[in-house]
Amino acid sequence: MYDPKGGKAMVAAAKKNGGVNHSHNDESTIKQRQADPHSHALVLDPHVGCVAYVPDLGKDLIREFYYDREAGAISFEFNFMPSGLSTGMPDGPRYFEFHPTYDIAYVVNELSSTIAVFSVNRALLKEISDAANEGRSMEQFKGRSTLTLIQSISTIPSAFPTSMNTCGRICVHQSGKFVIVSNRGHESISIFRVNNNGSENGKLYAVGYFHTRGETPRHFQFDSSGRYIIVANQDSNSIAIFSFDLKSGEIKYTGNEYRVPSPNFVCNCPVRDVFYEKQAAPEVRSILVPVDKDEWIEQEDTETPTHVNNGVSQKDLEAELIEARREIKELKEKLQALSVQHEATAA
Repeated sequence: MYDPKGGKAMVAAAKKNGGVNHSHNDESTIKQRQADPHSHALVLDPHVGCVAYVPDLGKDLIREFYYDREAGAISFEFNFMPSGLSTGMPDGPRYFEFHPTYDIAYVVNELSSTIAVFSVNRALLKEISDAANEGRSMEQFKGRSTLTLIQSISTIPSAFPTSMNTCGRICVHQSGKFVIVSNRGHESISIFRVNNNGSENGKLYAVGYFHTRGETPRHFQFDSSGRYIIVANQDSNSIAIFSFDLKSGEIKYTGNEYRVPSPNFVCNCPVRDVFYEKQAAPEVRSILVPVDKDEWIEQEDTETPTHVNNGVSQKDLEAELIEARREIKELKEKLQALSVQHEATAA
């Protein structure tokens, strides 16, 4: 991670148990995030794995660090560059995403409501990797960037005031054909198609802006099929489900909404492994296990996701759902009774 105190790298070492050791800021940690450096994320390059990119939301920069894979530490900042067009207004770079096949990276700028599109210099990444493997100094890469800004595009309509919106999450769809951003204030999901026309590969053009049926869509996630978007509307305490058209990129509200207090994050759990490990009945696995990636790519012109159902009828599914809801209700009642009992005992 990047330490805003003095602009220093924070050592981060991955442990075998999945945890991370890192240094901490002292008591004078920056409170006004736009007045000083404020790192918001850290992403390793997916090509050689030795460059770490840190969006500095406070200074409107993308910082590039050398990541020592042997030591599991970030040790050397060799470059930093603007996160957008440097218009004089704050950008607030928030998250960093790589395209799965093109040498392209996308940065969502929270405060300017833009996506910055960067080309990635694979040759320079290889040079850095080779130098590291040969034990050579990283000083030779000082001031050299692996990124080049090639486009900046707004995430909201031109008529909507930028001052009334901040961006939340950015995501590249599994297919690599779309980039998606959430807008807090405009209360929308913005969809962009990825250009695949030769020299324009990776650049974006807008498909549309779609209301999230709530307020402050802080986070969203696709399901495993890539055909549904689950949106966390933080300030309206709701999770809304939208279908995603793999051909056009448009989304439609499914009518499904769940009341959740201030949802901040959505995670798509790997149900396939969980249910196979527990040796669930075949009819249960068939309902919950998503289609393979190759299937949704081949079937992108169909209107609905394809799931194997092994002959389970809609009536049976509805009966299972009713039973599950009954069990949940009973559990809630038991928890409430335990809570009352605990309060009485404590008194």
